[in-house]
Amino acid sequence: MKLEDDTRDRQSLEEELRQTQRKLAFYETVLDELSIPVFVKDADSRFCFFNKAYEDFFGVRREDLLGRTVLELDYLSPEERARYHEEDTACIGSVNAKHYSTAFECPHGIRQTLYWTRGIRVPATDEVGRIGAIVDISKEWRLKLRLGEKLRELRKAKDELQRLSRTDALTGLANRRPFEEMLEQCVAMAQRYGYPFAMLMLDLDHFKQVNDRFGHAEGDRVLQQCANVLRSSRRSEDLPARLGGEEFVLLLPGSDLDGARQLAEMIRLATRERVFLPDGSEMTVSIGVVEYREGESSEDFVQRADEALYQAKRTGRDRVCG
Repeated sequence: MKLEDDTRDRQSLEEELRQTQRKLAFYETVLDELSIPVFVKDADSRFCFFNKAYEDFFGVRREDLLGRTVLELDYLSPEERARYHEEDTACIGSVNAKHYSTAFECPHGIRQTLYWTRGIRVPATDEVGRIGAIVDISKEWRLKLRLGEKLRELRKAKDELQRLSRTDALTGLANRRPFEEMLEQCVAMAQRYGYPFAMLMLDLDHFKQVNDRFGHAEGDRVLQQCANVLRSSRRSEDLPARLGGEEFVLLLPGSDLDGARQLAEMIRLATRERVFLPDGSEMTVSIGVVEYREGESSEDFVQRADEALYQAKRTGRDRVCG
């Protein structure tokens, strides 16, 4: 009777073992079918399981890795081995999960990954270990980098378009838009605080003849040289601008009429000295000078500058009026 009982117990145990083996084989197959690398380490930080995706990801073989610690892995650098072993030791037996992104050097190149790991404890046996999973986000990472590059390019293009919308393409000076904005600011400061400002309005003399005699390319060169004269004559707070054609302005915050006249005369002389035509003749400029008057609108202010410029033209050109 005892022999029969022992036989039944043995058969029962063998059947239980077969069922356990079938379950293990089933679970291992399930894990091998996962597309993300998964690994498990025991209490001594040794690999006791990893799936097929882990083998493919790191280019390793199961038989070469099982039972080893990260300190024995040749495909990791010494620094990586030390760091991962320290992480293993701290993680095993803990129940805290860690999530972070990192990069791995694999046979198919560097891979950016999301890394998840957690210490485990088996209640039935009180065994401890560690489980981890790796998600390859290299494509997403490269896409993010490319997207970042495109965004930087778009911002750069937007900044350039913004600059171009406020800049005269030929001379590089401000165009009418920033001039009008700064003029309104100067008028507001003058009306509220009595802050003085003045302006020069300049026009190149007989410029149409330059284009007719020497061509538009030479006319463009003359305009650029005139712009250079204004740049070199301005203070840091002044705004030189080209309003169109051969007409320029120089807005002078904080300046009175006498200071503006002195600057205008200096620009007139500098134009004769520095701007020449192909035949060696001088280029001259007529300049109207105005200082802001209390209560005056920006339109009236510009109109007075235009009248002062017209007076310089009417009285012989190559002169300063206002």
